[in-house]
Amino acid sequence: MATKRRIEITVETQQVAVTHDEGNFAAWCADCQSHVLMIGLGQAAQLSGLSWRELVRQTDAQVLHGYEPAAGVMDGRLLICLASLSQWLRQAAQTTVLLPLLATSKIEEAQ
Repeated sequence: MATKRRIEITVETQQVAVTHDEGNFAAWCADCQSHVLMIGLGQAAQLSGLSWRELVRQTDAQVLHGYEPAAGVMDGRLLICLASLSQWLRQAAQTTVLLPLLATSKIEEAQ
């Protein structure tokens, strides 16, 4: 009788980025339903490695939470909810790590 093998791989990472920009501030995020740190597009691009254009696309698609202050406040710049950006980057990292591992394990099982 063949025995089943189970391999479990856990990958855990932590990253802390401390930045200072006078354009960042705590604000209410309607999607998160809490006060969060809002950061400018430039800082979000720097932290994520994504272009401004991609960040705007993800905000328009409601993947990232965005906030546009009233005219005259912060020059009406789009701000990104840091909590939603962090969550999205964690999910993207897990997908990038786990999908190739899952595909490899399926191939090995089939052989």
